[in-house]
Formats: sequence, structure tokens, C-alpha cells
Amino acid sequence: SSLASHILTTERRKDRRSDVLIHTHLMVPGRRLVEIEIGNISPGGLFAICAEPLNERDKVRIDIPSVGWTRATVTWAMQDQHGFTFESELNDAVFAAIWRMYQRSI
Repeated sequence: SSLASHILTTERRKDRRSDVLIHTHLMVPGRRLVEIEIGNISPGGLFAICAEPLNERDKVRIDIPSVGWTRATVTWAMQDQHGFTFESELNDAVFAAIWRMYQRSI
């Protein structure tokens, strides 16, 4: 069910995701600061690798460069890979600045 949910969520994305490489942190209420690696980002959410076990629907705060602590919800979780949806979308100018600073060449 988790995989099916992830696939459906992926198919419904309206935002173009941009590949980035950002080492930062997230905070789950009641837990410690956790290191994450953001692999792609859009105005509406992001994909990150996180060794800390997270569950779908967990509420977190993610430290996004140029933005600060941003509220998000875990949309899907598969082992150390997680999808997050922001509580409020990033505005276009901020998103463009993040992409320019952290874009990853493939």
C-alpha cells in the first residue's frame, strides 16, 4: 500500500522537480535534529534521504537554505528514502535561487 501510494503521489505531481544536492537537517517533534540529504525539490515538496525512521503523515520541520525552517509532512517513506510535501509552497523566486545555488549536474 505504501508503494502504491507513492506511485500515485508521484503521478499526481503538478510541480517540476529539480535535482539538487543539499545537506541539511530536519526535526521531528519530540526527537533530535536529524541529518538529511535533499536530492530533488519543487515549490511544493522535496525528496530526501534520511537514516532516521519516519512514517507517512509525520509532521516535520526542514531547514531549507535561503528559506529557514519549513513545515512539511512525510508523504511517503521507503527505507531511508522519503517524500515530503510543504505546508506552504515555496515562492518562485526563492525556489529559483535554491535551484541556482544547489543544482546537480547529471
